[in-house]
Amino acid sequence: MAADIHVATDGGVAATHPDRGDGSWPVAPATKAELNTLRPNLFPVACWRMDDIRFDFDSSFIRPEAAEEFGELGGLVRAHPKAPMALFGHADPTGAEEYNKTLSGRRATAVYGLLIRNTELWESLYQNAFYGDNWATKSVATMLETLGYTQQGSQATKDFQKANGLEQTGSAGPQTRKKLFQQYMDALGGMLKLTPADFLARGADAHGKGDYQGCGEANAILRFSKAQDLEFQKPENKAARNASNAPNRRVVAFLFRPGSKVDPGKWPCPSVQAGPAACHKRFWSDSAKRMGVQAEQRKYEDSRDTFGCRFYDRIAGASPCEAPLARGKLRWLLDDSFSGFLCGIKVKATYESGAAEQLISDGSGYIELWRDLGDYADLEFETEWRKQSLRVFVVLGGVATAKGAWRRLVNLGFVPIPQPDGVPPNDDALKSAVAEFQGAHGIPPTCDLDAATQAALGDAHEATVARKDVPVKPLSDPIAPLVPTLPKDEVS
Repeated sequence: MAADIHVATDGGVAATHPDRGDGSWPVAPATKAELNTLRPNLFPVACWRMDDIRFDFDSSFIRPEAAEEFGELGGLVRAHPKAPMALFGHADPTGAEEYNKTLSGRRATAVYGLLIRNTELWESLYQNAFYGDNWATKSVATMLETLGYTQQGSQATKDFQKANGLEQTGSAGPQTRKKLFQQYMDALGGMLKLTPADFLARGADAHGKGDYQGCGEANAILRFSKAQDLEFQKPENKAARNASNAPNRRVVAFLFRPGSKVDPGKWPCPSVQAGPAACHKRFWSDSAKRMGVQAEQRKYEDSRDTFGCRFYDRIAGASPCEAPLARGKLRWLLDDSFSGFLCGIKVKATYESGAAEQLISDGSGYIELWRDLGDYADLEFETEWRKQSLRVFVVLGGVATAKGAWRRLVNLGFVPIPQPDGVPPNDDALKSAVAEFQGAHGIPPTCDLDAATQAALGDAHEATVARKDVPVKPLSDPIAPLVPTLPKDEVS
């Protein structure tokens, strides 16, 4: 199986990794007194990335928009049952190494705490502010607003306390925060709820070693050139530097081969509470050069020499979350309610970017669409019954979000508008489409995007819309492109 970008959201990526084979090895003969011991390599089968945009700047507090990324992680977990996870937080190279190690670890801790619904981890982050990472400044207000408590001042807190059987003090004390954390975690995580046993070290270490860690600045995916670095050192360019460094600030999750397990005592990455010294033991011998400023700007996807840690480099080297896939295509199935699978049909595909081409569906009813020419493609074709025009979305979003659900409903045919926008025009339109989907799948038509509906919608979309990469090759006869070739700047 090729690597597959399930979805690239506004704040991250969820993807499968290239197939590593069937897991069989040649074994030499042995006598009764000898043993042939095999230890399978540790390798990921899927990955997920949440970008810096889903955190406040210089903070580990997770913003509400991250529900989209957690929705995609949930789909990835369902697609890879019993695949244990490990989280890696990353920072940019600006500032002290110890600071970056700590902040990246706090971000990984926040994500881990949400996934297993551990409010004590969040309480520790709240209580132990770390320079600019001070949850007390606005996290409570953000959580209350996200949960629908929008009154001014302390009234929102009082209303939350009243709704949850707490003393109405108007101050978010420990008991209020515990319930607030729990409900906010549920709002962002949705159906995705894990346990320590779902992680690589099975929660064996009290500080999460092997399950979640901060890599600090060691594994930046972008390194500035000397000229850029000099320019960014000017005080007036601080904001521009921080913006340019944003790709380096991220949390990455790897899902490993089912059955994988590590001993925290032998795990090379230090815990989130330890300093970066232990990281250095696994650095490349030329790590100073890799992590340093060179004459030209370098990106990991191009040069493969920006990661300082050889251990992480080995895990992440083939990951679509760290090194974007080369340009490829996605396969989409044309299934008409009157004619069934549409085989041998001429289809004009016009992409959001404006590029267009003429396609012919294959013997199974599939067409191949470019995956990076915009969020959608508008298809025009004619069957023996009628002419059709419809929009299919390539970029989806989390199934738990209005956008992600809406785009899946469009692709599955539950939105009758030929060319709808990428987000529902209003709540009624979304509810109507949800009700139609629920009725077609034996779910009581509540119009609500509840957990059962989200799961069914995600599964139905994965089963109906094939999102598999195919080799990039010229369109073969009798398929004739409407444009001779796509512009180079569109295929780079």
